[in-house]
Amino acid sequence: MNILAKNIVALDYQRFLYVFLSMAVAVLLLPICIVFGQSSTVETPLFDKIKQEEKRYELEKKVLEEIYSDKKRTAKRSRDQELRDNAIINPNIVGLNRVQVEVYYEKKREIENRYKQEIKSIDDIFDKRIGELEEKNEREIASILRQAKQNELTGLPQIAGNWQEAEGINVAITQNEGSLRVECEYKHPESPNGLVRWTADGTISKTGFIQLDVLHTQKPDFYAVKQDRKGNLNRAGNVINGTATWTGGSADFVWSRKK
Repeated sequence: MNILAKNIVALDYQRFLYVFLSMAVAVLLLPICIVFGQSSTVETPLFDKIKQEEKRYELEKKVLEEIYSDKKRTAKRSRDQELRDNAIINPNIVGLNRVQVEVYYEKKREIENRYKQEIKSIDDIFDKRIGELEEKNEREIASILRQAKQNELTGLPQIAGNWQEAEGINVAITQNEGSLRVECEYKHPESPNGLVRWTADGTISKTGFIQLDVLHTQKPDFYAVKQDRKGNLNRAGNVINGTATWTGGSADFVWSRKK
């Protein structure tokens, strides 16, 4: 076999080996990718909540840093101005006598010490505010994790809190395991005292199916006293889509969790 033929055989063998190893690695990594992909999908609502809290923390921290940096810049400008004023009062230090030199440097030390004390005070207050912010962040994340753990224990979605059906129509939900209590009040020009009020009792299932019996306690004459509302919580846990039905009519509704 000549040298050219040998080189061709060697090259083909290298290509074969490269393709074979690439396929082997792909096969080995596929189960891992699937597992991680499933995990990220399952945990997305929890991770999203924690990320939102971290984003809120970072934003508030950035605002505090800017506020206290500005305070320090203001203190420095004030210090610099005082030093300039002191230099103007004593423009030719070489020609001053001992007492005048001592007065000059005493004034300068006083300005610098006052500036250092002011900066220390600003830093102390900033550290305290950041500490409070960090504690709040830790409490919020701990609360999110406790709620997630409770979800795992009960198997029920947790929807207690404030929701919004439309602009100006807010819904407050309290939850005790699978039982729900809902209250709503909003403005309506044709209702007594200009307000609509209703309450509802119902349930939520492990799959996020919600059923409510609505009772209007204050309403316009053309509103039904009772409604039957059924809906489903979305996978992210922040939107409820459903339908309200009453004698002679029905309407779809959407509730969005308020942040």
